[in-house]
Amino acid sequence: MDLDKARPLVRARATGSCEACGQVTDQLDVHHRQARGAGGVSGDAADVANDPRNLLALDRACHDRTEAADEWEETVAKGLRVLHAYPHDPRGVPALLSTPQGRGWWLLTGDLGYVAVDWPASYRMTAQDLHDRSWLGALHAELPDTVIT
Repeated sequence: MDLDKARPLVRARATGSCEACGQVTDQLDVHHRQARGAGGVSGDAADVANDPRNLLALDRACHDRTEAADEWEETVAKGLRVLHAYPHDPRGVPALLSTPQGRGWWLLTGDLGYVAVDWPASYRMTAQDLHDRSWLGALHAELPDTVIT
């Protein structure tokens, strides 16, 4: 999908609230959970990068935090960022979000909705995972069936 087409859809999904903190605002940035740079921005890579399941509508403060290197561990642990080296498609990784249905772990859906998921701590990216690169191992080898897209 083209990013210019995806932006208004993602903002509409958020219904005027930051998907990270719930702050109501008329200024929502569209954030790529998995950055588009390493995968490219054309062809199949663009389809993944600009898929609304890889995009979040964030207020400026939350967007700045997700982009700040000293905040990456926390934002990855919350699913607001998905590393390129992480062994899963970002469209199937839940995030800790504030939605019209409440705050919790949500999987973004292809129809611009949310599905609540029980996302066990053992599947979450932690600060320790980032430091010791354990996300390359068996800990994250398989996702629960409820989050496979």
